[in-house]
Amino acid sequence: MTDDKETANLDLSIIRFPTDQVTIGQLRREHPRLLADWNALGKTQFCQMNITATMMGEMALAEKAFAAAAGEPDPHPDNLRLEQIRYLDMDYRRYGISRGYQESLRLASDIEKAAETQAMGRSGRAR
Repeated sequence: MTDDKETANLDLSIIRFPTDQVTIGQLRREHPRLLADWNALGKTQFCQMNITATMMGEMALAEKAFAAAAGEPDPHPDNLRLEQIRYLDMDYRRYGISRGYQESLRLASDIEKAAETQAMGRSGRAR
């Protein structure tokens, strides 16, 4: 039997995030200076790339959806959904993941649905 705390957690590793499609080649083209000389710039520079913020935005969107579906408090109350999707849209276009806002909105909805499905499976609740 699993711990209640463990079953209430969102498993981000099983969600297919749109940024999973981003390749190292895309990162090199988008951030040529950061990846040109890894040793000189250091690993901390990697965190300055937009893709890191994009990935964090996707995870926050999933966490919000999971919490809402599970009847838990919003883990990111200051992070407005439509604002987050707008930021994701800009980055998705930059990295060639999306061609427009409607496609980005669909991708964000897919993230939310995957998180909600996990919440429903773990709590047994229907929305």
